[in-house]
Amino acid sequence: MLELRNVDAFYGRAQALFSISLKVEEGECVALLGRNGAGKTTTLLSIMNLVKNTGDILFKGKPLNGKQAFSVAKAGVGFVPDSRRIFPTLSVEENLKLGRKTAPDGAANWTVDRVYGVFPKLGQIAGRDGGNLSGGEQQMLSIARALMGNPDILMLDEPTEGLAPVIVEDLVEIISNLKREKMTVLLVEQNVGAALSLAERCYIYDHGYITEEKTSEEIAQDEKLKHELLGV
Repeated sequence: MLELRNVDAFYGRAQALFSISLKVEEGECVALLGRNGAGKTTTLLSIMNLVKNTGDILFKGKPLNGKQAFSVAKAGVGFVPDSRRIFPTLSVEENLKLGRKTAPDGAANWTVDRVYGVFPKLGQIAGRDGGNLSGGEQQMLSIARALMGNPDILMLDEPTEGLAPVIVEDLVEIISNLKREKMTVLLVEQNVGAALSLAERCYIYDHGYITEEKTSEEIAQDEKLKHELLGV
C-alpha cells in the first residue's frame, strides 16, 4: 500500500534521512523504532510532504512526491502528529466534524456515531471544548478526527507519549481494535512494549538510516538490540 524508495529528507541544508526504503502492506501494522532524533518522525513528515525530500514515495502505486499535505490526506493518508493539534476552542464533536471527508472512492465508513462506538469516552464529553480535555482525551480525539477522514492508512506519531500507563493500555486496545478491522497502520513509538504488541514488522532507525528490518517477535527476543539501538 505504501512504499518509500531511497528517500532523503532535509531541514534546510541539514540532511535528516538517508536512502530510506520501506514498505507497509494493506492491513499491516508497521512500527518505526529508534532513539529520539533518529529520523522516525521525519519519515512521516516526508510522506505528508511537510519537509523537503527526494526519492520516491508511492501510495497504492501512485506517487505522492510534490503533492501538498491536504492532497496526500485526500488520497487516503491519515496523519496523527505527536502535537495532536486539536482545536482548543471547538467542542469534541466540532473537532470531529471538521475532520470529516469521504474516502477516495467516495465511501464514508467513519461517522461521528461510529467514532463514539470506538471511543465511548469521546461520546460522553462530546460538548466539551478541546482545550479542556486531558492528554489522553486529546490523543483519542486526534486519532478519531483522523479516522473521520476515512483514511486507507493511519500514521500515528508517538500516540502514547506522556500518557499515564492506564491510558496507554486503553490506546493500545483501541489501535488493536482498528487492526482487527483491517486498518493499515504506520506507527512511530518510543514505548517499545506497546509498539511490539501492535506491529507485525519493525524498521530500526539510527542517525537517519534504517539499520535493520525485523519482526516484532525477533526484536522482543533480542535484548542486545533493544539496549543498543532502542535505549531500553
